[in-house]
Amino acid sequence: MARRIIEALPEERIIYFADNAHVPYGERPLEEIRGFALDITSFLIDNGAKAVVMACNMSSAVALGAARERHPNVPIIGMIEPGAKAAVGMACGRPIGVMATTGTVRSGAYERALNALCPEGRVIQQPCPKFVPLVESGNADSEEAEAAARDYVAPLTREGCTTIILGCTHYPFLRRAIEAAAGPDVTI
Repeated sequence: MARRIIEALPEERIIYFADNAHVPYGERPLEEIRGFALDITSFLIDNGAKAVVMACNMSSAVALGAARERHPNVPIIGMIEPGAKAAVGMACGRPIGVMATTGTVRSGAYERALNALCPEGRVIQQPCPKFVPLVESGNADSEEAEAAARDYVAPLTREGCTTIILGCTHYPFLRRAIEAAAGPDVTI
């Protein structure tokens, strides 16, 4: 994400904040994540950020609205709405799968965003608690990652999902395993 921002805005100074102290977020209480995200957002703005990209799906799911209310003069961009919009455009009326952390699924943010864009659409959510630890431990290309991807993708494809949202910024590191499990007819 930071690389894309630097490419788009090469003259801007970037402040990157990675909350390694609290990873993984996925199983933590939603209010705790909301607190982390609001504190981080305030820290970035207090240190001169002209805009904030809340690049964590779970933070976006539970804190984006509150952060925007707290800092109304600073653009704060989340992850949920852009992902939902892209998926609705690709799904062609078929069910949309969401692979996300347990907390993001529990928040219902993707379901709300997708239903707002396509009220008649079906959303199938799949919590993937093994994924972030696999990425953080450097095992994204392991047999364990492939097995987890098969387990998490299977319920989505059984339900007819041909479009799957990767609802966590860690999940693209598992893209190869997810694509192999989903097959060539599914858009990730």
